[in-house]
Amino acid sequence: MELGDGMCVVRIPPQDDGWLGFDLAEVMSAVGDRADLRWVLRFASFNGDVLTCTQIVDGEFSGYREERLRMRLEVVDSSYWVVAADDPRALASVRSAFHGVTDDSQLV
Repeated sequence: MELGDGMCVVRIPPQDDGWLGFDLAEVMSAVGDRADLRWVLRFASFNGDVLTCTQIVDGEFSGYREERLRMRLEVVDSSYWVVAADDPRALASVRSAFHGVTDDSQLV
């Protein structure tokens, strides 16, 4: 994951016994209203079809403001989500919304 300057990264582990237990909607809810960002879907694979998607297996969603990367949300093999942001308040919200969240500076 290549990130811009000043971005910090957290990893959200599975929340339920043996499975992830949440998806993009819950991550977006945790980071808050980001209407100021232009979102780009880099890639995604999911269970179901576009209309009945039940789970994103792998995917990368990048939020830009004025052509600068401000936030990235990535799910890895339905195993965990990674949230990178230049806004510490967004990461604090993620830490509050999920249990077991860890800093993941090795991804920066």
